[in-house]
Amino acid sequence: MIIFQRPIMLSLFIGLIFLIYMKHIYKQRGMRIPFSYCIAPVPFHAPIHWKRFISFFAMIAYWLAWGALIIALSEPSFVHREKKFLSRGIDIIIVLDESPSMAAQDVKLFSRFTIAKNVIKDFIFQRENDAIGLVTFSSQARVRVPPTLDYTYLAGVLEDLNISTIEEGSAIGMGILLGALHLNTSSAAEKVIILLTDGVNTAGEITPITAAGIAKKMNIRIYTIGIGSNREALLEYRDRQTGSLYRGAIRDSFDEQLLITLAEKSGGTYFYASDAQQLQKVFTTINSVEVKKKYVRVEVQAVPIYRFFVVSMLLLFTMSFFLYKVVLQEGGV
Repeated sequence: MIIFQRPIMLSLFIGLIFLIYMKHIYKQRGMRIPFSYCIAPVPFHAPIHWKRFISFFAMIAYWLAWGALIIALSEPSFVHREKKFLSRGIDIIIVLDESPSMAAQDVKLFSRFTIAKNVIKDFIFQRENDAIGLVTFSSQARVRVPPTLDYTYLAGVLEDLNISTIEEGSAIGMGILLGALHLNTSSAAEKVIILLTDGVNTAGEITPITAAGIAKKMNIRIYTIGIGSNREALLEYRDRQTGSLYRGAIRDSFDEQLLITLAEKSGGTYFYASDAQQLQKVFTTINSVEVKKKYVRVEVQAVPIYRFFVVSMLLLFTMSFFLYKVVLQEGGV
């Protein structure tokens, strides 16, 4: 945003416009049209126009220089406003299932995994001053991004995720535990895990119930989301390690009772989402529920930029003078 410390000086543009009108427009009201002619029987040659072009360019530079001077006199400044949060937000870790079953397409052309990534990205950019991390799991759990305020980086990592393994099983308990351990060292007053899965716990060294109990002791709430329909769905994904393309049909369902228990045990809530619209509503609900009063200070910094217009004025005047005096060898505007 640009502001002017002395905006009254901009009124000089009225006089500048008046001078331009009197110099270049008013005197031509006679509507005289010059044209070339020759009485002698010699071939006609079109006049050379390069001088006219240079003269026009020099004139434009001359008046632009005056315009730059007026702007410089008005003392323009670029104003930058930055929010400084005086209180800490909520720390959130999203635990996302990346097992092969997430490649199922309950909706044509869009897998559960793609839908989940898109909705999570929208959720991320709706938050403000909340550190958000990402954990994924299949037969093993992995920390993709520790809690961070760099939402652009987090969204980039999320976008690059692919179902790229043929590992069997879903380690829901390990995913929860890994997320809880990264939140345990946080100084935030409120900590949340959002678990999204379409399967049942079939792998890992710790059960989901035990992991939820540990999270509860750390004062971490768990929101659980079961995604997927109960009908048969097309499954297609490419294994990044072997390059093999897998196609088939899948008809399974997640352990709804387990997800309900995990949420209730930690003080959270269970949600069911059969498609993208329902999943979007779920994250909208979580976004509206998980709010914390924020104390913000807005810092305003004004950076003067009149020097740019002073330099522009000098360059334009110099260019105009050079074109008139040296190139055209005329007296000027």
